Amino acid sequence: MRAFSEVNLIKKEIENQRSVIWRVLTSSTVSVKLFLQNELLFRAKNLCEDVADLTEEHYKLDDLVQFLLEDIVDYVKRKQNIKYMHSLFLKFDKSTHNVRLKHYKNLSDEIKPLYPMNREKVVDWSKIRLRIERKDVLRLEVLLADMSKVYADHHFTVERVLEILLIDFVSKYEKGEATKILRKK
Repeated sequence: MRAFSEVNLIKKEIENQRSVIWRVLTSSTVSVKLFLQNELLFRAKNLCEDVADLTEEHYKLDDLVQFLLEDIVDYVKRKQNIKYMHSLFLKFDKSTHNVRLKHYKNLSDEIKPLYPMNREKVVDWSKIRLRIERKDVLRLEVLLADMSKVYADHHFTVERVLEILLIDFVSKYEKGEATKILRKK
């Protein structure tokens, strides 16, 4: 089975399903690496600061991404519609700039001039690490594994889906379309 995230939780779960020690020592969170445009990252961090100010509680980017992931995991649990999720991810993927693809293929949006000047290349994206609930990352991996049974060549990974969700949410928030980011306790 192919990996659907860099942490490859499905493989780890299968390999260690009988190990009691592994279950006890396994952290409830995992580190996930995302690539985001600097402007979007700045906006997302400001959004988290605004939420922290409003709630007078600590609210980090990890919390926002966790919130978005829980929302999609809850939706999948209720609907179990793989084809719809695939089309939704494709729709959002086409409407967002794929900095991960740019990073891995070493592409540049900048057109090279005929007579290049000596200057440093401007990096317009950042790599960030977030701590996310293990059970939710595993659930998303399972969704992507199920999706691969219907769409064998889909390119989605946990990291890309999280990037898509965050990019989409921040762009909707900027337009005033995403107002319910505070969960009522």
